[in-house]
Amino acid sequence: MILLDMIEARRREERRKKMFEDGLKVAAGVATGLAIGATAGVLFAPKSGEETREDIKAFYNDTVEKASGFAEDVKDKAKKTMEDAKLKGRTLKTKALDKAEEVIEDAQEKADEVAEDAKEKVAEAKSKGETKNK
Repeated sequence: MILLDMIEARRREERRKKMFEDGLKVAAGVATGLAIGATAGVLFAPKSGEETREDIKAFYNDTVEKASGFAEDVKDKAKKTMEDAKLKGRTLKTKALDKAEEVIEDAQEKADEVAEDAKEKVAEAKSKGETKNK
């Protein structure tokens, strides 16, 4: 059962990773589209060359600032996700090892009980055999 839980946890983690990666792709696509649209709007606006260059420079600086903030947010979220996944993996590993130890102890106890029963049966059979021989 624990093995199945570990496999299911791994699958869930892979799905989360894929969703995160897909989200990054969508965000990158949206950012690219915005940049292209804004650039086209500025270039086709009826302004002087100097005003257009100033607008492009301001837009570029704003975009770089926003992209840096976005990249930092993504980095922080990815780091947190990885830390959470590592913690969850350690927890699952510990639970699996604890359960394995428990199963081994139970099996040892059962084996000891069976061995003790077998010794009693052998002793009982010997005493019956000695009683018949006398």
